[in-house]
Amino acid sequence: MASVLATVQRYLYIGNDVPFFFDVTEPLDIELGKKVLAPAVKPQPLTPAVNGASKRSKKVPKLKNVEPAPKGEQTRNETSGSLTTIPVPPVLALIKKILRVQTVRRLDECLFALAYCSRELPTVEERHSVYAELPELLSGSHELFVFLEYYTRLATQSGYAGFGHGLRGAITRWYDKYGALELAAIVASSNSVEGWSHADVIRKTHLKLACPAKQAVIDAATKRTSQLVSYIALRSAEKKDPEKANENGAIMDALNRYRTLREIRGAPSAVETVEYINKHGAITFELIPKQFRRSVKVWEALFPHLTYRELLAAALPMMDFSVLKTSDSSITKAYINALSDRRKAIEKEKINAIEVHDIVKLFSNLRRYKSKLKEKQQREKKNTNIIPPFDIFNMLDEIADYSLSHHPKTGARYYIALDLRRAHLKKHVLRSCIVECIEASALMAFSIFKREKNVTVVAFAEDEKSLRPVEFRQDMTWSQALKHCKDMVLPKTKAKLTMPIQNAQTNKQEVDVFITITDSLVRINPLRSAPAEALLEYRKAMNLNLTRYVAVSLCYHKPSLEFNENSMKTGGILELVGYNASNAKLIEAFAKNLFF
Repeated sequence: MASVLATVQRYLYIGNDVPFFFDVTEPLDIELGKKVLAPAVKPQPLTPAVNGASKRSKKVPKLKNVEPAPKGEQTRNETSGSLTTIPVPPVLALIKKILRVQTVRRLDECLFALAYCSRELPTVEERHSVYAELPELLSGSHELFVFLEYYTRLATQSGYAGFGHGLRGAITRWYDKYGALELAAIVASSNSVEGWSHADVIRKTHLKLACPAKQAVIDAATKRTSQLVSYIALRSAEKKDPEKANENGAIMDALNRYRTLREIRGAPSAVETVEYINKHGAITFELIPKQFRRSVKVWEALFPHLTYRELLAAALPMMDFSVLKTSDSSITKAYINALSDRRKAIEKEKINAIEVHDIVKLFSNLRRYKSKLKEKQQREKKNTNIIPPFDIFNMLDEIADYSLSHHPKTGARYYIALDLRRAHLKKHVLRSCIVECIEASALMAFSIFKREKNVTVVAFAEDEKSLRPVEFRQDMTWSQALKHCKDMVLPKTKAKLTMPIQNAQTNKQEVDVFITITDSLVRINPLRSAPAEALLEYRKAMNLNLTRYVAVSLCYHKPSLEFNENSMKTGGILELVGYNASNAKLIEAFAKNLFF
């Protein structure tokens, strides 16, 4: 069972049943999900011993970083009044744990796993244990809608697409966990996802809540605006009754909140939009009417209510809308002050340096998107191209340097090998026309070097038996580190995946994570063999059983390593494709042994 859960664990972190990760926006593979989850959800019974063989089962290694499944929750039987315990299956305990790791887990795979468990667990008690956890595990409208989409697909395939008592109760508890004003904001500001909206869910479940104010919001979600206004007027007239005054006050506050949020999309003027932001603050960029997204006053009012990640990303639409024009303008000063005053949020929000670097590169190239097609479509809509003031360029560069050393540490020991070839000076990473391979390699290594205490960075040489030291320093800026790597480029290099492992073993160097970064793993490893044997030998020689290996292919988009049965048993090997923040976060999770 431990090996089965290990496969599920890998699937929920990287969306694959083999150690290959490619972060793309492709739809979830339902058949792959069934293949991975079925053995864990419906485990096969152990076969009895035959011909006098020993009945004792073989010792199974303990699954890393998975808490033991809780014994269950006690609930009272409504008929007999006795207490019964609802068991929590091990696969559900694993899903719960990974869903809490919000920075790296694959959300769609986790939600599909929840839906699959709620449909396919063998007993009623186990299925109801999933429903008991849903209100806490589904943290927002998007997650609720995606879960329901997967649940409906599975239900349709099994011949029954209705919502049972358990699911209706879970959805009721999900809505009921919010306060009336919070529920009004959630229902009013959420967009439909996968064809689901709050009105669809409410009609499907015949939702009824005990709190009158919350129920008023639920009713309002399925009414027209004219009906909502009449409802508010009716409740206002009833305020003359002293017994209903407090109740009606809460109802009207919630309904007014709901109505205001619904109407903000059609606000008649930028002034009213600013007034709402200053009064409520619960507004996102998507809720701002399109005709006012070029308004300086709207942006200035919005800055304090954005997360720091949203604040950084705001540079791109403001540049695109020609909002940032001169250094002495109020909007430029307000934006620079907001970036500077709140920069400590980088560590709190776990913003990786790669996220900041992408924004810096787009902004400096006066682009909004990394994709050539999307940028071409965007440029066709623009009449002018105003260059933003250099004060913002300088501030974004400062933020990029700040983010390098202000990111949560893993505490692992790293050995990073870079392939610094001359071709990487012009070759771009996969699905990006603004970042060259040399930049991606240098930043991935330098960001780890700046925040961790024990990091060795080397570069492949013209001789396949030697490695060159990359002499990063802690006092270096990002531009200095990039120049240092560019100065080390060679016309050709002879790279080998096992070379870093062998070099560390020869020098008796203790390493937790080996990372090799190149443009194409197929080019340097044409036989496609994973470095499993070299890793096993290193673990044995250094007595380090948890040493891991990450191979990064910046350009080649298909799996480059072939894993046989022995290398799969080795574990601790992961192939990544492309250059993005998701890859960096996955390396952090891998280094902390969140999955193995």
